[in-house]
Amino acid sequence: MKKKSKSKTNKKLWQDLSELLRGAREVSGCEICGKTTSLQCHHVCCSKYYAKSILRFAPENILVCCGKHHFMAHKSPAQMMEWFQRYREDDWRKCLDILGKIR
Repeated sequence: MKKKSKSKTNKKLWQDLSELLRGAREVSGCEICGKTTSLQCHHVCCSKYYAKSILRFAPENILVCCGKHHFMAHKSPAQMMEWFQRYREDDWRKCLDILGKIR
């Protein structure tokens, strides 16, 4: 039996997390534009590659967005932070609190 690749397993985990977050927040699509296809998870305050961070899988730190806005978030992180701070202020404050505890 062929073993699944790590990237396929990770992709499935991120898809499941995206669906879970959308259900918990009652978000039916991209939190920025509302698009319902090609949805992805974006870590606002901390890269997903920073594995030791508590923020890696913290729902407060994850934005469900379409591929276009996920690309834009990486291209212009300061702009995304401003959006996040403005439209999800409570989550922004929780992320800052968590960051303060782990640094």
